[in-house]
Amino acid sequence: MEKRHTIVEKYSTFYQVSPVCCWITDLKLKRNITPKIEQHPTQNDKFWVKHWLEAAINKSDPLAVQHIRAYLEETCFWSAKVTYQRFTCLDFTWLDYWQIARVEASDPVKLFKKYDPLRSNPAYYAQLKISSAILDVVRKDREAERCSDWGLLLRSSKRALKTALEKSGIKEPQLSRYLLAWQGFQEIYTALRVRGNRCEAPTPEQLADIADYYNQFRFPQSTEPQQSGSDILALLEMCSSALRVSTKIAISSLDASPAIPIDYNSVEQELVTAEFQEELQQLQEVLQEAIATLPPDARKMLILEHGFPGLNQTQIAKEFGIKQYQVSRQLDKHKCLLLKALAQWSKNHASLTHVEAIDELSKKLDEWLDWYSQTTILYKFLQTTLSLHPTLKQEIPLLTRHFGAETSTKALANELKLKETELNEKLSGIRQILQEELLGWMQKTFKLTPNSLNAVAKPSALLVDSFLLNAPYAHLK
Repeated sequence: MEKRHTIVEKYSTFYQVSPVCCWITDLKLKRNITPKIEQHPTQNDKFWVKHWLEAAINKSDPLAVQHIRAYLEETCFWSAKVTYQRFTCLDFTWLDYWQIARVEASDPVKLFKKYDPLRSNPAYYAQLKISSAILDVVRKDREAERCSDWGLLLRSSKRALKTALEKSGIKEPQLSRYLLAWQGFQEIYTALRVRGNRCEAPTPEQLADIADYYNQFRFPQSTEPQQSGSDILALLEMCSSALRVSTKIAISSLDASPAIPIDYNSVEQELVTAEFQEELQQLQEVLQEAIATLPPDARKMLILEHGFPGLNQTQIAKEFGIKQYQVSRQLDKHKCLLLKALAQWSKNHASLTHVEAIDELSKKLDEWLDWYSQTTILYKFLQTTLSLHPTLKQEIPLLTRHFGAETSTKALANELKLKETELNEKLSGIRQILQEELLGWMQKTFKLTPNSLNAVAKPSALLVDSFLLNAPYAHLK
């Protein structure tokens, strides 16, 4: 992405990725801002963001919101790029992250609600808020994946379920039927469920009780027949399905756009501000010191929780010989200690003075723990293995061409004069060696039980795939 330099460019252009990557000028915005700049030729971004925010709030200029959205294009781009590099989720592409960022920036009045121009520059403030919004969406998807269907229903609010069902195209009177079935599930299932255990499917007896609840409280004039336990099960399964779909971000115009090549080796050179780099470095140092003070089992639990997407707390509990709810409590306890260190660090940090809720600090902590567990520990081991393993280090040129330069399997097979199936077998062999080395290291370092190694097998395979896609191949040559 080329950097914009003039005020006119910053507040009147939008970035497009198809058919070519370039800045496109909105002529209405350009005509609107040009005379205003002539009146204030020396003013900076703080002035113009404040100017357009006031115009948007007072509705004195119908193009005010568009001007701020144009200004935030670079911020959205780099927020998505940096967040994706530090927190990769296999269910999302980096373009998905960018789409999330643009959605967050679509309401600049809300985004800048607590912005104080005396404390930080607008781009840096917006980057913190937008990065947090991206992580919220990704984390919501990840948490949903870890829940069973029944746990997802149990944790959902009525409002969230209603929204999910409406997005699935369900309207009245069917909508009320689903909500009543869910309400019966909440009343009956919650009362009979053994706390601390994983949420399993309702028993036939529970479904029959929920059906009785449903039939008792349905609309008196309803002409639908009495509902049975199997009818209730179908309604509840539809509810859980709608909730899962609602956690996935819908990609529209960006979905058909070609992927923008990202040079992960030079990403640090292109951050929005040096101030953002400095914060990440400070955050890393503060929390690395804090995590080093935790007992070995605490560090092990945190790495299993944050390092392996797809590994749930029930599986982690078996490794420690405790219940799932005890894992949840212990993780909260460990994070509380780290959170205190983060809160102390942020107390006098200008860019975070707008953060008053502990939840905001907690989000930052979870982001760092994911990055620390995956990138600093697990990816680092895989990178070292790739560099030193006698078989794997010979395949670095191949991996660089396929993953680093994004050469298709077919094109690469032609270059190497191999059959495509042969190349796929070679790539599968590389993945298998990396996964075996990672599991062996995990067993040796954390003394994992055989059952835990089996549980980690699938998440570790996903982690290896993610590493190969994002490995710093320029440093491995």
